[in-house]
Amino acid sequence: TDFLEDNKLDQYPSDKWHKGWEATTLLSRRQMMELAAAVTYVSGTQQKEDLELIPDIHTRCNHFVVNNGVDLEQYNNPQIKAQAQQLRIKMNISKAEKVILYCGRMDEEKGIYDLAKAAQLLSKKNKNIRLIYLGNSHDTTEARIKSNCPNVNTIFLPLIPKEERGRLATMYSLADVVAQPTWGECFNQIVAEALALGTPSVVSDYSAPGEIYVKKGAAVGCQPQNPQDLADKLDLALTDSNLRNQVIRQGKILIGTDLNLRTMTERYRKIYEQLDYDLQ
Repeated sequence: TDFLEDNKLDQYPSDKWHKGWEATTLLSRRQMMELAAAVTYVSGTQQKEDLELIPDIHTRCNHFVVNNGVDLEQYNNPQIKAQAQQLRIKMNISKAEKVILYCGRMDEEKGIYDLAKAAQLLSKKNKNIRLIYLGNSHDTTEARIKSNCPNVNTIFLPLIPKEERGRLATMYSLADVVAQPTWGECFNQIVAEALALGTPSVVSDYSAPGEIYVKKGAAVGCQPQNPQDLADKLDLALTDSNLRNQVIRQGKILIGTDLNLRTMTERYRKIYEQLDYDLQ
């Protein structure tokens, strides 16, 4: 309590800081912002949350929102689709099976158990479902997931390193839909990368994913922590061809105009120019 009071963070109840490092992290961020000429955020949601959590910081420096960008050159390989088809055969995935792919950290707040429950609900309507978790899971995590979707053919694969974008692109292309039922986060790069491959996503219509993807029609939105709604939205994304085509089309536009490496780099360049930095 004294720490919060001393650093002007006591406007929030102490139980909000259920981990001591959260308070120290905020303090460190505020101190760095006081030294900075500018602060950038990967989404408007992240900026809003920071400005609410860190008192008066908006008066101390310039603030800009610059979305993350996808390096499209790494996803324009014409061999990716053929490699995905070969991988489906290798994994014994039939043409009739619909692949739902989750990629990322295997943490509860990422919605991994919500997804398992949703897949179980969906299996009552569609028996031909293959659920793939691409992340570094543990035996206990896998056991809990399997207990939530006993009737679903579920595969666990290790997370692919970011430097191996080719293999990751193949997984996106292999999937019929990418699921990201997060409880909230500042951006979600997975959805952007899936869109670059033309694979539609179902993502929580909340926090930054709702801001960046759902509200722009580039992803199907679901309610966070709601397996039934997630199941319904996955069903739509798998079966409604008009919806799939619309999401893919809007996703391509979003990636081409905003969420690519060239646009991101140009926006950072303009920030440096505005701050009158010498870029030579």
